[in-house]
Amino acid sequence: GVFVEAASVCHPGVSAVEHQATCLREAEWAAGELGQSSRSYAVVASACLEDPRVGEVLRKLQGNTKVRGIRQIVNYEPSWPRNSSTGDLLDNPQWVAGFQQLAVLGLSFDLQLNPSQFVRAAEVVAASPGVPVVVNHLGCPKAWRGEEDRRGYLEGLRALAAAHPQVYLKVSMLVYAEPEWDRDPEAAKLVREAAGIFGPQRCMLASNDPVDHKDGSGVQRVVAGALDIFKDWPRDDLEWLFSKTARAAYRLGDQPSS
Repeated sequence: GVFVEAASVCHPGVSAVEHQATCLREAEWAAGELGQSSRSYAVVASACLEDPRVGEVLRKLQGNTKVRGIRQIVNYEPSWPRNSSTGDLLDNPQWVAGFQQLAVLGLSFDLQLNPSQFVRAAEVVAASPGVPVVVNHLGCPKAWRGEEDRRGYLEGLRALAAAHPQVYLKVSMLVYAEPEWDRDPEAAKLVREAAGIFGPQRCMLASNDPVDHKDGSGVQRVVAGALDIFKDWPRDDLEWLFSKTARAAYRLGDQPSS
């Protein structure tokens, strides 16, 4: 399994330099907790890539044997808490420079953004083909029922998928797009269309546990709903969706056993 950071939305108004300490503490805590398990777990930590000295932070995180990559939530307008003051990080040259450092350090990036940011993100990602990228939560679609919104969303996903072969789609937080996602045929169709753009070997299912509990979408519902949505996929494709893609993207076989 993979623990994905939650620090990058916390402490709005705190500077990037100040927030780095929180990111490091979270990664250390998560690795320590997961290290007590006999199972294989990895950590996607956070770092403020717009910090001019982010390289020092990334090297510290790289030294943690559980850490496989970085996530810094970039959703802007609508903005997730910290981004109301940071602006659109994808348009920040210093942030882009920090993103490019991930390739040198062998770290992936979990990309959580809004559909309106897809095209710009595809440009940033395409310029750094050495950084594996996992698009989080189906790209956070919210307004998708109108024909124009749906078309724009899917076209943006195609741009991200075409950026380079190591761009993956995480099928998760579907309750954000539609509270009744597992009972709504149109929502199910959207999920299948999005996954079809990337293909099973570049799609991974994730629970977003425990965050989605507040919306009544626990692990059992996610698994059952996904099995229904993708019921026409052959078993091998389902194995990629449920396990093999995540293992490949996060290099889950590349860490020492606990």
